[in-house]
Amino acid sequence: MDCSELELAIFRHNGTYAVDARFRADPGSTDLVLARMVPITFDLSTLLAAALDSNAYGSLLTGMLFAAPRLLGAWQHARSYTAYLAIPLRLRLRLDQEAPELHGLHWEMLQDPQSGQFICLDERV
Repeated sequence: MDCSELELAIFRHNGTYAVDARFRADPGSTDLVLARMVPITFDLSTLLAAALDSNAYGSLLTGMLFAAPRLLGAWQHARSYTAYLAIPLRLRLRLDQEAPELHGLHWEMLQDPQSGQFICLDERV
């Protein structure tokens, strides 16, 4: 099955975090860098406090990840491209192995920043 891929690489950078976003239109194409070294902040204590409420947690995590306009734009680019061609989008999160706190986040609660729906429940992603 043909699909496009959006990769978000999240890593520690200067005491906080940064994200690179790459988009691959199809398996045979080269990566398009949509964002590079975009600083983001995860408020781990706020996320922990919301851990028992999946909607609240998802909304918080989504807001933190897509707060930067370039990352929101990367998501919108990937979604609009795949919607236009009616193909699925693979979302790949690459987490810094030196940042175990990132691995403990509930990424399955991530929501589409536009619709608020859980990404993991979207049959097109």
